[in-house]
Amino acid sequence: MKSTAVKNDYGFNIYKKMQNARGQTLHNVERFTELIKSIEKHGFCGESNILVDGNMQLIDGSHRLACALYFDAERIPIR
Repeated sequence: MKSTAVKNDYGFNIYKKMQNARGQTLHNVERFTELIKSIEKHGFCGESNILVDGNMQLIDGSHRLACALYFDAERIPIR
């Protein structure tokens, strides 16, 4: 991912791996960059949890998880 607005590729690389595992091959760099900008401006939404199953496998929230990793968040809310 190449962009002057992006400080690292770590979160996006994780996002691509998660999307590939889910069978989704389209990885929208622009969408991910917009999410990064939104979080920089507004912060993380505390009500948007990442959904996992009983084995802690991701069900929903790959964008939120990738952004949390991008920003090196200490905690990530899950349910």
